[in-house]
Formats: sequence, structure tokens, C-alpha cells
Amino acid sequence: CNTGDWNTGNCNTGNRNTGNRNTGDWNTGDWNTGNCNTGDWNTGDWNTGNWNKTDFSSGFFNTQEQSIVAFNRVCDISRDKFINSRGIKVLNWNYENNWWIYSVNMSEEEKTAHPEHEETGGYLKSVDFKTACKMMWDNLDDYDKQAVREIPNFDAEVFMEITGIDVKKEDGKNVND
Repeated sequence: CNTGDWNTGNCNTGNRNTGNRNTGDWNTGDWNTGNCNTGDWNTGDWNTGNWNKTDFSSGFFNTQEQSIVAFNRVCDISRDKFINSRGIKVLNWNYENNWWIYSVNMSEEEKTAHPEHEETGGYLKSVDFKTACKMMWDNLDDYDKQAVREIPNFDAEVFMEITGIDVKKEDGKNVND
């Protein structure tokens, strides 16, 4: 009974739904008319709760945009303003944990560990999350590091717990915590 494409549920008119009776797209819940919901009966988009008419809600029966929580505290700004803050953009633009390494740039050790490089022309190098965070931080200039420190509700302890980066150890820096 699906009229959309790539549906695994029943009676969907949207595309790429795994739930049932969705008219929106990319839903994993049931009876959604919005898009990208994991909850049920949502008319808004990107909800994880149920029966929401707003967007980006993790609660139930909401019609207004919800306050976001950042660094374990409620923020007094909208989700869009938070996401578009300079500090969040700096993190999003600079974080990488995978790089394609061409064969010509590989060490002998890498070539031995990844013999497939002869067929593929290289290999995908990956590092764990905290290593990637540290590499990113070490490559940011002071202006970008300060923008990260100015993220609403910034908490140096929480930031360190998540990323492994101790911003308090920055010698001679103006650190907000």
C-alpha cells in the first residue's frame, strides 16, 4: 500500500519511511505528516517525541519550538540561533575523523597494513573521536578557539569530558568557563 519509494512500512505516501501510514519523508515512526520524525503522530519535522505540531521536539503534544539544552543547561536561544552561532560553525567546519590517503603519500608501514591501496590508489585513514577533536583544536587559531568558548552555556568541564580538550590549559588565553 505504499505510494512513495523505499518504504519498509505500510500505507506510506512519503519516501524512505520505515514506519506505517506516513505522508512525510524519512520517518521511522508511524502516522507522521512531517519529515524526519522518529516519534509517532507528528505534523512537524525532526521530532523524536509524539503528537508534536512543532519542529525539533523530543517531548509530547508540543505546538511551540522547544528550548534547547546545551552543556547540561537550558539555553535561552532558539535551536537555529544556536546552530548558527560562530562557535558551532567552527566545530562543524573543522572536525574530521576520516581522510583519504593516496598511495604516493603512504608510509611503508601504511602500505603493509593496507595492501588494498594498490587496487584503490590509497586507503581511508580514521581516528577516534577524541583524537580527531584534539587534532581539530590544535589547528584552530585563537580567534576560532574563542568562538568555541563563546558557545551559549559553554562549560569547560563538560567540553573536556566530551572532546578530551582541556581549554583551561591554554597558556595565556582568555578562558571562559
